[in-house]
Amino acid sequence: ISRNNITGILSTQDTESVKILGRLISWGFKVPEEISLVSYGNTEITQFFNPSITAVDCNYEKMAREIGNSIDHQDRKEKEQIVISPELIVRET
Repeated sequence: ISRNNITGILSTQDTESVKILGRLISWGFKVPEEISLVSYGNTEITQFFNPSITAVDCNYEKMAREIGNSIDHQDRKEKEQIVISPELIVRET
């Protein structure tokens, strides 16, 4: 990683991020001093490791509510576009 000037990793799953964090530490990397790690999902698992994992929260709960509301109101003739923006939860990695 250091030979290729990689300074950060974005993982698409929190469980994989935990594995990546463990592997980096076992290889002797200092996280986040030498390499940053960001996960996509922000499930509870990202909070319970040392260092805690920075994550992109894609707002699954809000998505579920909006889907439920859309189903409840599917008799509307007008289509509605709903945009739910992700949020970066900055922790230690």
